[in-house]
Amino acid sequence: MGHFSKIPDGTSVIGYCSEATLHEVNLLISLGFKGFFPTNVPSDQLVRIVSAVAFGGVYISDFYHRNETSSAKTAPSVLPSPDVLTEREIDVLQRLALGNSMKEVAAALEISTKTVDTYKIRANRKINLRTRADIVRYAIDSGWLA
Repeated sequence: MGHFSKIPDGTSVIGYCSEATLHEVNLLISLGFKGFFPTNVPSDQLVRIVSAVAFGGVYISDFYHRNETSSAKTAPSVLPSPDVLTEREIDVLQRLALGNSMKEVAAALEISTKTVDTYKIRANRKINLRTRADIVRYAIDSGWLA
């Protein structure tokens, strides 16, 4: 891997390489990269990656977690930062992760189910989640359900 310096704030850089280790990818993220994926990523996934980064999220492909070497297994996993989410988006995702239905979330927050769906969609775009299972995993990994 070449030499990199800290990327200036406000700049979004997404990298791609199939031979990087998870440790190297985490290092690049710490320097300011906003995303990293293998060169063979399908075009529909590439659109989701760029969208997640455009909405302020950080994306690392599962490819690097699956192919990590034994020396990289101790490297910390990088999650999309919850800092990009509003308090209301976090509240909605937490309630959904706990198993509440859209209707139950709407009633608890005294908003419409359409508004709940809007918060969920915006949050999912920002941190690149697609399913309720993704939301639950993210909530657990973020310590929201402890």
